[in-house]
Amino acid sequence: MKILLNNATERDIQHRLKVEQIYVQYPQLKEIENDLYQTLTRLTRGLIGWPNPESQSQLTEQLEVLRKRRRMYLEQVGLPDNYNVPQARCSICHDMEVVEGVNGWELCSCVRKRQQEYRFAGAKIPAKMREQTFENFSLNYYSSTEMVDDRDSQYQKAQKALKGAEEFTDHIIRQHPTKGLYFFGGAGVGKTHLVSGIANRLMEHDITPLYLMVADLLDEMRKGYDSTEADQHATALMEQAKETPVLILDDIGAERATEWSIEKLFQIINHRYLNQLPLVMTSNYDLDDLAHHMGTGATGIRICSRIVETCRIFRLDCDDIRRQKRREG
Repeated sequence: MKILLNNATERDIQHRLKVEQIYVQYPQLKEIENDLYQTLTRLTRGLIGWPNPESQSQLTEQLEVLRKRRRMYLEQVGLPDNYNVPQARCSICHDMEVVEGVNGWELCSCVRKRQQEYRFAGAKIPAKMREQTFENFSLNYYSSTEMVDDRDSQYQKAQKALKGAEEFTDHIIRQHPTKGLYFFGGAGVGKTHLVSGIANRLMEHDITPLYLMVADLLDEMRKGYDSTEADQHATALMEQAKETPVLILDDIGAERATEWSIEKLFQIINHRYLNQLPLVMTSNYDLDDLAHHMGTGATGIRICSRIVETCRIFRLDCDDIRRQKRREG
């Protein structure tokens, strides 16, 4: 309810600003509206018995003159008669936010849509990712003849990764224990599409994951050194990453590896490991290369050890899908 009230307040503020801008452009219109308001106020007071030296008929005549003057002026400047009435955003409920259905009153679809938008914002899922689902993850971009290793072709690897993502999501929805996921491979091979599919399927079942680009997460935490407010935000984000029902860390290894950044990542991954909280990761690196990227320190090795123990590991390989799509279209 608080979200809906905030939304209505914001709408009213925007409308008042719009009307004020009109009055700046047409000051005469504001004078007419003020005269109308004052005349209506005097007429109302007379009707409810307040002392009023003016007769009701006199005030009614003044009111008609002012209304006619208002109509003529609005026609002259090309404004609609209802310029100062907030325009309903929803054609179904006219911003009442409820509609009467077969079984009584219920929330309008516009409210559910806004609630979904707030949930996506809270999950930090970008708009582009909301278009990427399991259903539109195409295996056609993976070769069935190009072998990735001694056992599987590109197509077979992608097929296994898709199945693993769907199985993971199904287990989360059914509240069954499950291992996390680690997808690795070069740029443009479909890793982010798979984690988008996971996030969108979970959202459909009212489970809100948290999606974080690792480099952005670390940047937010670094800003915590700049001010008390930034530090509070960084601390809250760190706690959210530790405790969220499902955490998706995208592009681990793309960040600049420092002792501080590796330690922060370890704190998150280790907390989720100890508390058996699901974790999904993507990276350009296999685990050996990721350990090398993080340096020779023990913390980077411990991160990779946690990933091996808690995640199913899937490799994706193909020509950059974005380039393939450009060639197609």
